[in-house]
Amino acid sequence: MLARPLAVLALGGSLFAQTGSATPRPLPELLPASTHVLLQFGGLAACTAGAHELPLAALLRDVLGRLPDDARRERLEGPLDGAARGARRALQRLGLDAADLRAVLQRPAAVAVGRPTLEGMGPSVCLAIDLGDAEAALRRCLAAGRTVLRQHGVTPGEPLRLAGTEFESLQLPGGPPLWLGIAGGVFVASNSRGYLHELGAVVAGGAPSLAAALAAGAAAMPAVAPLGSLFVDGQPLVAACAPLLPYEAQALADALGFGAPRSLHAVVAPGADALRVAVGGRASGLAKVLLAAPAPLDFARACSPNTVVFGAGSIDLAGALDAWQALAAVLPAAVRAEAGREAARAMARLVRRAGATPAGAAALVRALAPQVAFALSLERGAVPRPELLLRLSVRDADVVAAALQRLEAAAGGDGVEWRSRQAGGHTIRFCNLRLGGDGPQVAPSYLLRPDGLWLAADPGTLVRALRRTDDGEPGLAAEADFAAATGLAGGASGMLHLRWSRAAELGWRAVETWGYPQLDAQRDQLGFGREVLPDADEVAAAVGAETICYRIDDDGLTLRHHGALALGSMLAALGVLADEMLARAATGR
Repeated sequence: MLARPLAVLALGGSLFAQTGSATPRPLPELLPASTHVLLQFGGLAACTAGAHELPLAALLRDVLGRLPDDARRERLEGPLDGAARGARRALQRLGLDAADLRAVLQRPAAVAVGRPTLEGMGPSVCLAIDLGDAEAALRRCLAAGRTVLRQHGVTPGEPLRLAGTEFESLQLPGGPPLWLGIAGGVFVASNSRGYLHELGAVVAGGAPSLAAALAAGAAAMPAVAPLGSLFVDGQPLVAACAPLLPYEAQALADALGFGAPRSLHAVVAPGADALRVAVGGRASGLAKVLLAAPAPLDFARACSPNTVVFGAGSIDLAGALDAWQALAAVLPAAVRAEAGREAARAMARLVRRAGATPAGAAALVRALAPQVAFALSLERGAVPRPELLLRLSVRDADVVAAALQRLEAAAGGDGVEWRSRQAGGHTIRFCNLRLGGDGPQVAPSYLLRPDGLWLAADPGTLVRALRRTDDGEPGLAAEADFAAATGLAGGASGMLHLRWSRAAELGWRAVETWGYPQLDAQRDQLGFGREVLPDADEVAAAVGAETICYRIDDDGLTLRHHGALALGSMLAALGVLADEMLARAATGR
């Protein structure tokens, strides 16, 4: 049984077709288009398979394999066996066998929500499970469930016969009926007679299925087998409300950048998540324009190969000002005038606190382009040295230069001396500051170029960035993981790239220096020491990189996440733990 506990922490035909059809259809192809919400789960078997494919799995298997037998039994086997015994006792009280429950939970399942039903006393709800070879197990679970339900007053109801399949009926005391049936290897349970009739029409080819609506959002989803997904269809509600909305509703939605929520698609898979929210309103509207401009990924050419955090996005303040004017034009005259006065007062207060004038602040806002990017690197040394680099794109360098001169003059009044450093024909301005009186000294620096305002914590960081942009020295853009990230984030409005592998390569020595002796000091209590831990290369290969990106457009928001911390990876790990606990409960350990 050694391989099983190692895996635990390694993260790892149609519904009404004739019985015996070769391959069941995907569950969404069986459900009617009237479904408003669909939640899918790939099953515990998919979780186990997905977890074993994660890069962290091999590392954790190796680490756990190095544990002494006594430590493994005490700290891994023991807790798992205890949880399994508790689960087995709880299931036995319900008359359930852990092996049967595990077999059912390993199969793909879906919960669908459809139109309201009076008979069902609420929205139509349907559970569908693709049983595969778990049909006998589910029948035994149903038999145990009937016994428990009878003890709570549930009585048999009128069966429903549909397309050659008889659905058993259970009447909940004071509640809705529940119909249960198995056909073509799929188990179906629903509180809605009408939903089941629609489902039968879909299978017979006389009505559209939900699959077409799901396909509309498939382009934004990761090209991997999902462990879970969520679909919400807002179109019926939007269509019902449209005749009741003001005539100016569409113009208002475009000006706001936020219109009717049409649908939501979310998918989680091992190492990859995606979310697509289809929302009306132009990308130039107020709610979208701040973040909609393309991310300046070219900034990576200036960043150090030792960058561990890279971020790029946009904050279009000038676009927001224009969008506000467009929004105000849609409002009634009295509301527009009052909103304008309140906005002017708020802006005046903000500008006064900054020591500027309204005209000067507005000019500076329009002089800055929306793109912003930053990078945090850990440069090599006995202790890795952090370096921060930031670039703000500019439209009018003269206006920004005048603002910087005013900033220098204001800081000079406090005794701060600004100096210049020449680098490759560029002038870097900096000053020396000591933090907290006796704290470390820093040298905030800036460089104004036609492509933007560059900021750093010291002039050396800017000098090295210039060598990469002007002299062709290799930077972050040449790294393989960043090239993969840009492929994922092409056309994105924003991206955050976390390079765990490079952080491990540069920082694991500190763990070895400080953490290993602490672990060795606890050897007697733990039963192991530093020999079980991986080295820097093993950790770097396992943790990889994390990429989160988003895109905002006229049709809504797309969010994508690739990496070890994806929600799908967490779901896979939880699925493996649940599967292992049920497996142990089934064997009586």
